[in-house]
Amino acid sequence: MNPSLERSLAFAGIDPSESQVAQLEELGDWLRVEALPAGGIGPSEGPRIDDRHLADSIVYAAAWAVPPRYCWDIGTGAGLPGLVLALLWPLCGFTLVDRSARKIDLVRRAARVVGIEVDTRVASIGSLEGPMEAIVSRALMPAIALLPHLRRLLASGGAAVVSGSGVDVPGYEEMPVPAGILDHRARLLMMRAK
Repeated sequence: MNPSLERSLAFAGIDPSESQVAQLEELGDWLRVEALPAGGIGPSEGPRIDDRHLADSIVYAAAWAVPPRYCWDIGTGAGLPGLVLALLWPLCGFTLVDRSARKIDLVRRAARVVGIEVDTRVASIGSLEGPMEAIVSRALMPAIALLPHLRRLLASGGAAVVSGSGVDVPGYEEMPVPAGILDHRARLLMMRAK
């Protein structure tokens, strides 16, 4: 297995089964072969699928000591981090949401290829209704702009983990990813609903 994936899994406290490792590898292959040419990820990202996209998605799992029962990936794009988390947390019900029908078609195809069950929805964040137990979002919009949506959507006691920029964002607590886990500097932000 790719060392970045191994480090990310250890950081998240996940000991994957052989079938989950195979699914991660299959998802990486699918991202290279289908999502990349279809525009689901950037044209220069092919060499960084494992180190950047899969490993980066895995670290979101570190926010939960126990996987939530239900989780929404809002602005999922090509299915990241939702597809990765869905295969690592098979008992968690996932809904992957994007406003692009073309990207949701890609996500549905990936789920079939990898053999995981997820729900999908074509919708904008403004049209979603809560309450939701858990939310993840990777690069949908700046964390400060996402905050009012999360406050509206999260159930009391729920949590959201989103990608962050290099500045402190009021309303979130930083979830640092130590240097050496990923091949790049990463900053995740967690918002807990009261």
